[in-house]
Amino acid sequence: MNRLIRTGILAALGALACIQLYAQPASFQRAVPVWVNGQQNTPNLTASFRVCIPWNGQSQTQLRLAAHSDYRAYVNGVFLGHGPCVAGKGFYRIDEYDLNPYLKSGDNLIALEVAGYNIPNFYIMNAPSFLQAEITSDGTVVAATTSGSWSKEGQTVRRGRAGTAFRRGTQIQLPTHSS
Repeated sequence: MNRLIRTGILAALGALACIQLYAQPASFQRAVPVWVNGQQNTPNLTASFRVCIPWNGQSQTQLRLAAHSDYRAYVNGVFLGHGPCVAGKGFYRIDEYDLNPYLKSGDNLIALEVAGYNIPNFYIMNAPSFLQAEITSDGTVVAATTSGSWSKEGQTVRRGRAGTAFRRGTQIQLPTHSS
């Protein structure tokens, strides 16, 4: 019986190792971390990022994003999701969303609301706020957070912490950034 259990455990570990070998980690092709200029360390700042993308009704379109604090994503005014899932110190997760069910032929508005808390607490590290996001269509980047490609607005808000994230993604370590 013990030999059977040991064999089953080894088979399961072998299968898991094979899955890990073929899993493709999420990554960014062109996106860089951005935030409202000079406001990376401002407490309780919520920034809105928007971009309009065309869709032909057929291409596979994905949104990948990472953020320091909480975010909410919308497509054409419809709630898409929120995150990110909390990661280890110095690491951030890349969340991926399939946009096809939310897109319409023609122009589509993708909106992201990102909170930068910058207040010491037990939930989120006190580190500079950022958003890093890109949208790909059939593997080609159609929008990315680089200087000027997404419009951004910042406003100070007073509110409680947003809900806990439930989405899981790939862990990445971001370089130090200035804006």
